[in-house]
Amino acid sequence: MLAAPHKGGPAASGFAGRLARALVARRAPEIQALKEVTLAHPEDVREEVRDSYRFARLDSIWTLRAPQPVRRAGESLLPAPGIRYHTIAGDLHGQGGDGQVPLESALLPGARSTLVVDQGHTLYRDPVVIGRVLEILREERGLPCAGAADPGNTADAGDAARDMPD
Repeated sequence: MLAAPHKGGPAASGFAGRLARALVARRAPEIQALKEVTLAHPEDVREEVRDSYRFARLDSIWTLRAPQPVRRAGESLLPAPGIRYHTIAGDLHGQGGDGQVPLESALLPGARSTLVVDQGHTLYRDPVVIGRVLEILREERGLPCAGAADPGNTADAGDAARDMPD
């Protein structure tokens, strides 16, 4: 994971976040549908997300806010058990983050490896980061994925489909 804001980021609540939301938010039909349902039947919508739905404030920028319930729910899902992951984060000039994502938001316990570089949010351009990503890909290439199909199993998808009841 590169500079991922697992625990949110303060920029989402700042001027840049508000400007970006004004440009892209509230246009999705799904968000409008959530707003309409919430206005018509507020008692059927969980209290912690009611205001986000009522004011159509649910988008990828809004959910980066640390207290946002959808972001907190997403955080509780990461990482899935059995999934190997690696973390690369920026700590620009020792400022505690990459200028967009706080270091503590970018790091997750249990990572197979963690690399912190003196870079901003565009750390994916850094040669050290590029090299580490390539190393990770080479290391992981031969390892089985959790829950992956058994490559030795010769049954094909057609067999499974034929065995399904009508």
